[in-house]
Amino acid sequence: MKKGTTKPLAKWSLGFLGILAIGWVIYLMPLGRELAVRLLGKTGSMSTPLLRRALQDENHMVRWAARDALLELGPRAVPPLVRALTDKDARVRTQAAQALSALGPTARDALPSLIAAFNDPDDDVRVKAMTALRFIGEQPVEAFPTLLSISHDSSNGHVRAVAVQTLGAFANLDIKLLTPAFLQSLKDPDAEVRTEAAEAFSKLARRRMLPDEAIPALQEALKDPSKEVRDEAEEALSMLQRTSDDKD
Repeated sequence: MKKGTTKPLAKWSLGFLGILAIGWVIYLMPLGRELAVRLLGKTGSMSTPLLRRALQDENHMVRWAARDALLELGPRAVPPLVRALTDKDARVRTQAAQALSALGPTARDALPSLIAAFNDPDDDVRVKAMTALRFIGEQPVEAFPTLLSISHDSSNGHVRAVAVQTLGAFANLDIKLLTPAFLQSLKDPDAEVRTEAAEAFSKLARRRMLPDEAIPALQEALKDPSKEVRDEAEEALSMLQRTSDDKD
């Protein structure tokens, strides 16, 4: 190589490395990551894995940008996310379920895969899959038996609570099916589960569908050691009283 070409090459190399360094510093800043995520959203479904990871970013603006980018992709993002639900890495499966949750109703085609993920060996995946069901806005009857089993049998109190919360969103099931599950959960050793059960009864009271057998259990819950449980039980009974007064 001639000496005359060495300096320009070295100068170009240093300039390129400088650009990379500046780009990396900008990316380390939340605003830089947010801009990068928004640009990724313009590249099509190939950006789905990176957007999926961005949903876990420590900065809420970056997470929102990732959610918005996924919403722009819409149904195109669903197939790669469904495939990711069976990835060997639990973190990838968790991110996929969270991304489908962010897509909302446009992710309806993922429902069978999400219901299957209720039985995932990783508790975080199970929680995110159940949460996605609520954000998608569907209450498939085929999900009921699994949710019912989880609400009673999971060894993780938070997982049981999310299962009860998801069951509480079911508006198309016979109350006679839901009531025994909520009554049992109202006696759960975990306060979070009891709170979700009391809140589920509160929602039924708002719809004037609170079953009579729930009233004694809610009255008993007014003495619960957890303030959250007491507050939800009181709300349910107050709502029952208000709807009764309206009828009169």
